[in-house]
Amino acid sequence: MTPSQLLVDAFDRLPPLAHEVVDGLDADALTWRADAEANTIAWLLWHTARGQDAQIADLAASEQVWTADGWVERFDLPFDAAEMGYGQDPAAVAAVRAPGDLLVAYLEAVTLRTRGYLEQLDAASYDDVVDDAWDPPVTAGARLVSILEDCVQHVGQAAYLRGMLDRR
Repeated sequence: MTPSQLLVDAFDRLPPLAHEVVDGLDADALTWRADAEANTIAWLLWHTARGQDAQIADLAASEQVWTADGWVERFDLPFDAAEMGYGQDPAAVAAVRAPGDLLVAYLEAVTLRTRGYLEQLDAASYDDVVDDAWDPPVTAGARLVSILEDCVQHVGQAAYLRGMLDRR
């Protein structure tokens, strides 16, 4: 198995997990909060896809799926098109309201784009320095692992919230 095949397999597992999380949930459940400042399932899944989209687009030197394919208009959120959710306050988290099928569809589209990027990489590409502001400099391989880690954490958090909802 090549590094690209391994990462494709890992990223491809995210949309089905997200689908399990949102299956059967209405808008109130998708925006339920464990406390007044907690993230919601809707926000976590949106942020998962946005973070992956923005960072893969940066690596690929391409436009984000969010803007290129009209997802920004479909979501119609009260944010700038460049917003990804990093550092958002509780009011901004609450503003992310979207149906589960839209959240999963965007993650699927981003994952398809990620797959296309990964499939064109050769083994040497993983050693390319993509950010020399760090010591040691960040390689494409390290960045991809970081993107995946962030996605896995957030989908896992959304699944945990789903479990909390199911037990209420």
